[in-house]
Amino acid sequence: MNIFILEDNIVQQYRIETIIKEILEEHHLQYHNFEVFGKPKQLLEAISEKGSHQVFFLDIEIKTEEKRA
Repeated sequence: MNIFILEDNIVQQYRIETIIKEILEEHHLQYHNFEVFGKPKQLLEAISEKGSHQVFFLDIEIKTEEKRA
């Protein structure tokens, strides 16, 4: 499973990442790739696969970006 987070606020990035990793550990879930991004373009460039084995956590309000998640 690949997990991607898009959040432009660094404090919220850390909170989301920490909570997700705690849940994964608690339920003994394995992941192949775990990445956090602050800009939509970075996220789009990092995605190289398609399929249902990917989970995305997207910020609904990205400041200073024309295209938002």
